[in-house]
Amino acid sequence: MGLSVYMQDTHITTQQLSKALYGINKDDIYEDYINYIEALEHRIESLDDFMSSEAMFAQDMAYEIDLCNN
Repeated sequence: MGLSVYMQDTHITTQQLSKALYGINKDDIYEDYINYIEALEHRIESLDDFMSSEAMFAQDMAYEIDLCNN
């Protein structure tokens, strides 16, 4: 999955979470909302790992391009 697709998917999840939490009070938080928050936290942590692997791939590609040009 490409980085832009992953980030778009995460952005949509964030928007859905914001809509779900809009206008609720602390006393109104249900288990579903807590599950949504935990799922979003997990996706953000996964994004960190994905971004570092994408950065390494880009670095490797730049190195290969540099070798071909010299």
